[in-house]
Amino acid sequence: MTLFHPLTHRKFILPSFSTFNNHDNDYEYELWEILLWKAVASTNPWDSKNHDFNRDCVIMAFYDIGYAATAKLEDKIWTDIEGPELAFCYDVVNYKSQFYLLSGLLHAYSVDGRQGLPIAPFPKNLTGEYFYLVESVGELLLVCRSIYAEERPDRTKTFKVFKLIKNQNDEFEYEFIEVETLGNQALFVGRNASFSLCATSTNWCRGNCIYFTDDLLDFSQSNENGAGHDMGRYNLRDGTLKKHYKGESLSFFSTPFWYI
Repeated sequence: MTLFHPLTHRKFILPSFSTFNNHDNDYEYELWEILLWKAVASTNPWDSKNHDFNRDCVIMAFYDIGYAATAKLEDKIWTDIEGPELAFCYDVVNYKSQFYLLSGLLHAYSVDGRQGLPIAPFPKNLTGEYFYLVESVGELLLVCRSIYAEERPDRTKTFKVFKLIKNQNDEFEYEFIEVETLGNQALFVGRNASFSLCATSTNWCRGNCIYFTDDLLDFSQSNENGAGHDMGRYNLRDGTLKKHYKGESLSFFSTPFWYI
């Protein structure tokens, strides 16, 4: 497995996929079944001062059906993150020098990924099929996406956004509260990466909107043209949905992803 920078062409060797603890090496996988959903670095893997790879860089990765594992660039194997609350992980982000891992609870992990603590529950009465962690203007946001699951292909219905705040009156240190507006910020969410941009600093995106890509890779295996249908822009103020890409981006092996 290789971490590759498409502009500098630098390559960083990571441990083999076969060293994931929850990966079944006896099963004969199809190509599309070998899934590395997302990988997040604790810091820049390239040490520009010493012109060498950064030996302190830790990668946290999601694989298969939602397992999480970590490795340094020199490691030979992945170290799985275990726990009953971590049977399925939705997202991970590097926020304020810690990994924040979203499963049934929000967990904060040290940058080496080996010490974690549940710090916040999901918002009460939360509904949604997809969940994303996004850093925006110094705050950590939870973006919840609901779809019309009865339709084929699946189609996005609505979004809700919550921000993480200190909580003094419960068993958890933090809680999520719903936010009604993003101001001038635009959020970009998807399977591979989620991020925030100030709309006034660009001439091609709109503030208080959420741009999203098609995340349902499972459907791509049964659909004639693959995944990539459900993409658009959601206006958080009035709940309207519009297309942000006029063409098609269909694939049987990969959902569309953001590259900024």
